[in-house]
Amino acid sequence: MELNVIVKLAIDPALAMLPSTMDTPEARVLLLATGLQESEFMHRRQMGNGPARGFWQFERGTRASRGGVTGVCLHPASRPWLGRLCAARNVGFAPDNIWRALETDDVLAAGGAGSNPFMTRPPSPLSARRRRCPPLSTR
Repeated sequence: MELNVIVKLAIDPALAMLPSTMDTPEARVLLLATGLQESEFMHRRQMGNGPARGFWQFERGTRASRGGVTGVCLHPASRPWLGRLCAARNVGFAPDNIWRALETDDVLAAGGAGSNPFMTRPPSPLSARRRRCPPLSTR
C-alpha cells in the first residue's frame, strides 16, 4: 500500500483520536518506518502464520511478558488512550479482542502503535539522538 494512503486512511485518523502531544513528526516517521520494516504495509498477518497482527505486527503478549497488545493495555501511559480508540472502533477493551481486530482495522492498529509509550515517547527526541551518534564510517 502506498505511504500516502496509509497516512490518510490509518495514521491520520488514529492520531486524531490521541492527544495532540503524540502527533509529532518523529512519531509519524517512527510509525511509517516500523510499518515498512515489519510488514511493508502489505501483510496484516505475520508471514508463516506467526503471532503478530496488523501492519505494525503486534503480538498478543501476556501479563507475564507485559509486551505486545497486553503490555499496551496494562501500561498506565497508554491504557486510557487505547481504551478510547477501542471505544471509537467498537472493539472490546481486552487484549484478545484488540489483537484479533488489528488484522482488519488499520486505524486501531496505527493507534495501538501510536499509543504505545515506547513508540511515541523515546527517552530523548530523535534529533537529539542523531547529534549524539558518531558519524558513520565510509570505509
